[in-house]
Amino acid sequence: MESGRDVLLRSIAGQRRRLASGSLLGAVHQAGEALVPAGCCIPRAAPRTAACPAR
Repeated sequence: MESGRDVLLRSIAGQRRRLASGSLLGAVHQAGEALVPAGCCIPRAAPRTAACPAR
């Protein structure tokens, strides 16, 4: 009988390429998001609230 760890490792190993490419794309997306200042591209995208007051 396989342990839960063995099942998990086998399932991840079978999806290695998809997992690697998805992780890379996610990291690139987050890096791009970090480079864009909040509100510079679409200033009216979010309603003005206490968390996002008018400037």
